[in-house]
Amino acid sequence: MAQVKRRTASWKTRCFDIRRARLPEPVVHYNLFHGDEWLGEIDFAYPEARIAIEVHGYRVHSLKPVWENDQRRENNLVRAGWKLLKATNLQLDQHPHSFIETLRSLLRGKDKQSAARGSRAR
Repeated sequence: MAQVKRRTASWKTRCFDIRRARLPEPVVHYNLFHGDEWLGEIDFAYPEARIAIEVHGYRVHSLKPVWENDQRRENNLVRAGWKLLKATNLQLDQHPHSFIETLRSLLRGKDKQSAARGSRAR
């Protein structure tokens, strides 16, 4: 029973995992616009770093219409210049460290890009 509850962990649990790793907390359920076009609601986002995180459960996201919509939305995110990090609930439950380290790497890349832009501006 405890394992079932863990698999259906809420966004609060995911944010706790991120905070525990000493990473900045993402915006939850972020509505992303590209110009006037609404690209969708992102599970978790770091808008300044343009990092989107989508967490998919198999039961819902394996349905053909949902899967088709996911592909379209994810391509639109990339077109808008966002980096997309995807994970399943099972991956986050069983291997959260791998996800956290990938996120940490993406956030560090954002810091390096900001520093490089700052040094070029001088």
